[in-house]
Amino acid sequence: TGWSAGNGNITVANSRATVTATSTSASVDIRQSLSLVVNEKYYLSVVLGKIASTLSPLRVHLGALDNYSNVKLFGPGALPSERVSLVTTPTLSDAYFDIKMDNSGGVVGNAFFVERIIVVNLTATFGAGNEPTAERMDGIMAKFTNSWFNGTANLFRAKWTLNELRRLDSE
Repeated sequence: TGWSAGNGNITVANSRATVTATSTSASVDIRQSLSLVVNEKYYLSVVLGKIASTLSPLRVHLGALDNYSNVKLFGPGALPSERVSLVTTPTLSDAYFDIKMDNSGGVVGNAFFVERIIVVNLTATFGAGNEPTAERMDGIMAKFTNSWFNGTANLFRAKWTLNELRRLDSE
């Protein structure tokens, strides 16, 4: 709940949200506003894909409105299904998560999908200065079915795993 689309419709089936362009606008997106803690690190992970190979680029972003300093970009062409992860540090508490498709060709019906979205405050979970990278967090999340959980999960074991990985790296 709480998701909105710009210049498109959202349909949900089997825990997958599909966003379809309903306008010839230059972009189509799905987004949700979030309240984040300024200067704390956050992990964002999402599975996304393009419905057709002719689609324009996709951008994944977590942060302040119009501040795209930490994004992942995917060029034109097919993207059947891919997990995207990043770590970002918001500079404003009123932030949002969005996935935007460049629809510069103005094609009504262009579509992409998202599923298994997760946002974790790494600073609150692991402590300042102990936040894992996106790659390390992906490894921790791999302990959960589909690298995802709904609601709240005990990451105590994940914290231990991160410390063990760091210990092994230092040997």
